[in-house]
Amino acid sequence: MLTQTGAIIKPTIESMCDDIVSSHHLPIMAACKSVSNFLQTNAVVKDLSPENTELLQLLHQKLEDELTHLFLKETGIIFPSIKNKLAEHAQTLLASSVLDLVLHAHQVILQLLQKERQILNNYVTCYHWDPAWASVVNELFSIETMVHHFIHVEQSKLYPLLINPELY
Repeated sequence: MLTQTGAIIKPTIESMCDDIVSSHHLPIMAACKSVSNFLQTNAVVKDLSPENTELLQLLHQKLEDELTHLFLKETGIIFPSIKNKLAEHAQTLLASSVLDLVLHAHQVILQLLQKERQILNNYVTCYHWDPAWASVVNELFSIETMVHHFIHVEQSKLYPLLINPELY
């Protein structure tokens, strides 16, 4: 649902929560599953050292777990709570302790992405690599980009409104 202020149309907090789920959670998880399927069926990636292959598999699984847990918290607890508090016209829509937990989860996720980036040499691919592996490296870069955008939307647009709804 959008509201109009003068000539500017801005999303409601409820629509921002819904948009985060549909535009960020779902595509990120789909991309993570795609990469996981490749890593599970290719125990050895000839274009990556055996140690880095194993480390990438572990890091990606940890990343997927962290994202899954965060997204479940948001869709199952945080966003429904926000919508209830909006209906009650509460003064604060998100407790600072909850925000701290989410920000900590964001930091853990960003650290995992950074480690993946280091292992994969900043996602630089080589022309002689297997096309499937090069595609997975590109997908990992896409995941990183989507996660950064997701975190930006939450931290710069949604959470300031939740802490101080009067800004809205």
